[in-house]
Amino acid sequence: MKKYLYILMSAMLMTVSIGCSNDDESELNPKDVVYESNPTTLDGIWHMISASYGEGGTETYQAGEITVTFNEAKKTMKVEDKKNIYFLKSGKYSYNTTIEKSRIYTYQWVDVEYQKIVIQYSDKAFGERKVSYTYFFYNGELILDGGVAYDGPGYYFKKLAN
Repeated sequence: MKKYLYILMSAMLMTVSIGCSNDDESELNPKDVVYESNPTTLDGIWHMISASYGEGGTETYQAGEITVTFNEAKKTMKVEDKKNIYFLKSGKYSYNTTIEKSRIYTYQWVDVEYQKIVIQYSDKAFGERKVSYTYFFYNGELILDGGVAYDGPGYYFKKLAN
């Protein structure tokens, strides 16, 4: 009888110890995250806070769900996407930035300059690909605009303070 009791106790102990592993993903507490108030460069770590998909609606994201780290010296960006959204899959990408000019009509023709970021990546089905966004800093955020006014995606990021 003691033998069966010992086996039962051992089995219960093993079950409890297996269920209490420390491999759960740690979640960031949004209250502990401090963002830079007026970022002016891409360099650093950015959290995606929302994405606009035109008629597809807008999605919001918690701190750390989608992180992009830009390294301006190497012209690389590292994406960590725990949500598997449309933006970019987790991985490391190269990018270039350019300044482009155009004319817009607002009761008169106006010359405007805007910054573009061109991200290069490989796609199994299509080989080397490039995706281009107009980017700007506004109200403490980095905005990657893929043509939101014309039903394209728009991604909104906040930069972690050092």
